[in-house]
Amino acid sequence: GDATARVWFLGIGGLRGNRLREWTRRPLPEVPSHVLHGHSAPITAVAADAEVDVCATSSSDGLVLLHRLSKGRLLRSFHHTCRVDRMLLTRSGDLIAHGSADNVLSLSTVNGRKVRQVPAGNVEVS
Repeated sequence: GDATARVWFLGIGGLRGNRLREWTRRPLPEVPSHVLHGHSAPITAVAADAEVDVCATSSSDGLVLLHRLSKGRLLRSFHHTCRVDRMLLTRSGDLIAHGSADNVLSLSTVNGRKVRQVPAGNVEVS
């Protein structure tokens, strides 16, 4: 891959009910709204939230990049303890990341400040 993420603007108000059915019948535009750059390693996870206006991407080297979703502009970067396999943005704008190599759940703010890290133990993360 080219270590970029592509963002398409799908409309305002989310894709629920009839809007989702209508959208699935239309072809995706050939040109994305934004191409997010900054990774040099393959991207392993993506999380985006239009309400918070953030798109988080992570790569196999543990780098996490936060982009402004509406502008495609890089906001900040920070490193997880290892490769991030799964991410989630909360409604309050916090980022939850899981790395399977060290099996650690990490909670960070979108400013990159680590709030908490805990071993995931034998918990199955999906």
